[in-house]
Amino acid sequence: MLNSVESMDVEPVFGSLDREETAVDQATVFLEDAIKYRSIHHKIDKRSLRIYRVYYSRLVRWGLTFVIVIDLGLAFFEKPSSLTISSDPRFCGPRPEAPCGVLEGIEILCLLCFVLDVVIK
Repeated sequence: MLNSVESMDVEPVFGSLDREETAVDQATVFLEDAIKYRSIHHKIDKRSLRIYRVYYSRLVRWGLTFVIVIDLGLAFFEKPSSLTISSDPRFCGPRPEAPCGVLEGIEILCLLCFVLDVVIK
C-alpha cells in the first residue's frame, strides 16, 4: 500500500520559494492595511510591496509629519511676521527677520518632499 506522498507524481516547481515569499509579503501588507484602515487597492508585485512597506514605515511617516510641521511653522517667520512678544502695537519690538533665501530654501525642500510623497504614493 502506497502512502499519499509516494503516490503523487508532482514535479518540483522551481521558483516556488520566491512566489511563497511574495504571497507572505502580500498577506502581511493586507493585514497591516486592515489593521490600520488603509485601502487595499495598490500593486501587489514584489517591488511595489517593498516600496509600499517603506512608505508606510514609522520613520517615513514621522519624517513626513515633521516636514508638514516645519512648512506650516514657516508662516510665523515669513514677512509680515506675526511673531512678537506683545500683541499691543505700541509695545511690540522689531519683528525677527530671517536672512534672504533661508526661508525660501526651506520651503523648496519641503515642496520637494511633498512632490516625492505624491510620486511614491
